[in-house]
Amino acid sequence: MKKLVLASLLCTYLTAPVLAATPTLPTFLEGADMPTLPGTSLANRRAWQEREAAHAHRKLPGQTDETAALGAANFANLGASAWTVLHQDITVDLDTKNTQVTTDSLLTVHVTDKGVNALMFYGDNGETWTVTTADDQPLKTTVGGLGSANSSYTVELPSAATAESEFILKLHRVVKLACGQGFQGFLQCNTQGTYHWMAGSVGVNPYNDGHTPFSSKLHIRTGANEVAAGTGLPKGVEILADGHKLWHFEQPERSEHNDAFAISSYKLFESKSEDNNPIRIYTISSYASNAGTIAKLVSDVLAFYGKNMTKFPWTDLNMIQLSDNFGGGESFLMGIFAIQSVFDGAPDNNGWSQAVELLAHEIAHQWWGNYVAPQGLGDVCLSESLSEFSSCWYTEVNLGNRSQMLTNNLSFAYTVAIAEDKAVNSSGVYSAAKYVDIIYHKGAVVFDMLRREVGDEVMTKALGEYGKKYGRDYASLAQLRAVVEKTSGLDLGWFFTQWFSRVGLIKAQVSARPIHHEDGTWSVRVRVVQPADAKIKPYRFRLPVHIETVASAPFDVVMDVQAIADEPQVQEFAVPSAPLRVKCDWQRQLLRKFVVGTPGDVNLSGLVDGADLIDMAYRQGRGVVRTWGNGKTFFFPDTSWNELYDLAVDGSVDGDDATELNNWFGTEAEEF
Repeated sequence: MKKLVLASLLCTYLTAPVLAATPTLPTFLEGADMPTLPGTSLANRRAWQEREAAHAHRKLPGQTDETAALGAANFANLGASAWTVLHQDITVDLDTKNTQVTTDSLLTVHVTDKGVNALMFYGDNGETWTVTTADDQPLKTTVGGLGSANSSYTVELPSAATAESEFILKLHRVVKLACGQGFQGFLQCNTQGTYHWMAGSVGVNPYNDGHTPFSSKLHIRTGANEVAAGTGLPKGVEILADGHKLWHFEQPERSEHNDAFAISSYKLFESKSEDNNPIRIYTISSYASNAGTIAKLVSDVLAFYGKNMTKFPWTDLNMIQLSDNFGGGESFLMGIFAIQSVFDGAPDNNGWSQAVELLAHEIAHQWWGNYVAPQGLGDVCLSESLSEFSSCWYTEVNLGNRSQMLTNNLSFAYTVAIAEDKAVNSSGVYSAAKYVDIIYHKGAVVFDMLRREVGDEVMTKALGEYGKKYGRDYASLAQLRAVVEKTSGLDLGWFFTQWFSRVGLIKAQVSARPIHHEDGTWSVRVRVVQPADAKIKPYRFRLPVHIETVASAPFDVVMDVQAIADEPQVQEFAVPSAPLRVKCDWQRQLLRKFVVGTPGDVNLSGLVDGADLIDMAYRQGRGVVRTWGNGKTFFFPDTSWNELYDLAVDGSVDGDDATELNNWFGTEAEEF
């Protein structure tokens, strides 16, 4: 093969004969299901995501996935049920010595249809569960088993209720708690150590044919030297006759997922957001000096989301510290619980990015999941994917890098085999084994690609309109699409179909070659081929191309790639001087796997030469570690990973890849 004239401009290299037995072209690596190296930020974040996902998927025995998925809402525009609970006034006494909680509640019940003569609730198995009318008339209650931890409770009314009537029930229950490592590390309750808490098990839930969100008041009894932190608005504290305290919180918004509390020796730090919303940090004394830093972070995140989505939809936000065995974070309406270590984060220490990523994700749930909730199983991306995308958007802008998005998006990070893959909007994704990969990782990247497709300004306006239209209500992915299309003026059916309704990701072979014209000018041709695959249709996408030249500044262009299989697509770009490198999607804005069309031409200069060897040497041992000291195999991604250098196609860049490159040394890109 002839050598290109460009070779002398690139660098001096040793000549090597092209082997008679030409090595095979690189193939697409179907990633192995490897764990992430423990202790890294990606491993920690993935663990948080898995715990959050497991917690969100919890359901009572006998519940279907459908009813469990729609179990957390706080909306006014709901379909009518035969009856509903409008308000709960709840007083709790957590007995840590005997590991039990006593709850006394006043339930305001609204009956829509006439003839209702019994009400069914579900909750923790109770040692005691009694219900009376407002004037203390006992009501017959039948207990039904739902499983080892939960029961149903059918309450018979004195007589059939009339339509559109309201009445109050008094509920007294004593529940023996089973606090443990439930839900993969998300502890629903805890009565040991520094913190005591109950999350999501305080109010009772109606067990009927529809959603019944309620407003509430929560009163928490503590010891004389303890402080209670809860969801909602703090309404003061009483000193009881026995020296104990009673802390009051009010949740004016209707929700099915709004009452949780924690008790500790909290120090309360109060501040305001940029929009004057109260921010409260509940932290123990050894972390109190950092509360101002966390409050500033919360304020910054609220401001960013307020600018790029809608104004913060609630009045207040409480940030509550729990122990590190809590699991990560959980976002209730107006109240977020998070692990202890993130409250120690500061911009000048190693834990800062992890604190930012976790808190930004949980704060985003105040919009996506609380303010607007997914309508059905296929819409769960409107909660978790949108929240993870929002967090990634925030860290990209405010931390100045795309590290969070990159570690979600790197080609080896999304390694779900086709047999296990589900479409992002599939009703089956909610119970998929690879739920975290599909919804947190792919889903977040898909929303980021939508942002790139329509532009930041349109994305911001669309999310604002979406929030305004569906706030305090349910929404579907189709409704979000309609809002984005109306805002952008674009038909995005192709985008939503290929990215939300199909499995897989872009697979493409990329090549580049320099063209030196007779008039002395230069251009670069870029070729993309999407190989035919019986399981994966080709994709339509916009390929960002970054070109470095000998005598001018680097610049960026975009190549429109159509959904065509096995047909080379070529586009030529004029460049001001001789090209040195071509980087396709160098900031990883696409969910994709690439292989190089001229094996060994890892920098896509059009020639396999010394520059490729230098770049290969630089990347050896970077990006991915396949084995660690204990002999186990791990992923350890970083932003330097580029799969074009993985010529041996084993998920790492090492000496085997250098050998493959050397076999192709001196080869030029074929003409196209």
